[in-house]
Amino acid sequence: MISELDYIFDLRGMSPLEKQSAWETITAIIDWRSQQQIATPDAAELERAFSDPRSWARVALESPQFLEMVEHRESAPASFGEWLKVAIAEERRRQNTPNVVDIASRKPPENRRG
Repeated sequence: MISELDYIFDLRGMSPLEKQSAWETITAIIDWRSQQQIATPDAAELERAFSDPRSWARVALESPQFLEMVEHRESAPASFGEWLKVAIAEERRRQNTPNVVDIASRKPPENRRG
């Protein structure tokens, strides 16, 4: 898998610094995922984790070099780069949306006796 990704990076014309940043992000996702407790790690669960755009977006937002590379590089339609840009935008929107609950609307109605 590593050689395949290196080959893809070369095809995309990534510089050594961009490759390093991409590998650091992949490593960060693996590390982040390995810290989470799961009952029984299996291939399907790991596959879901690696295909989860929010996981990639969170790690990208914590990696300034990788984030800059993704945001400034043009991405082909339906490519991983475009998928990641959308995921980052959605994660930023989630993070910037206030999570406010109107306490008054959550109170049970008063008991009225006629």
